[in-house]
Amino acid sequence: MLSAFGFPLVLGIWWSRANTQGALAGMLSGAITFVILITSGVLPTNAEPIIAAPISLIFIIVVSLMTAPPPKEKQDLVEFYHTHLEDTNG
Repeated sequence: MLSAFGFPLVLGIWWSRANTQGALAGMLSGAITFVILITSGVLPTNAEPIIAAPISLIFIIVVSLMTAPPPKEKQDLVEFYHTHLEDTNG
């Protein structure tokens, strides 16, 4: 779950530049890497996310930056929620 959905979820919430293409690339790259590492058996049990999750992160960032940004309204909404949280916390 971490390898496929961890970074797409976190960056989708916190990075206004993250987009759909980047999230899909991150999910697919993380899941595929995880499956390859599990089936090959080259790593000890539960070590696969240590490699697959950063690969997912790299793909999200690279693909998001190489493709069109989300609409301005969505980016503004992300910024609004982060600013709103800062205002209520003092």
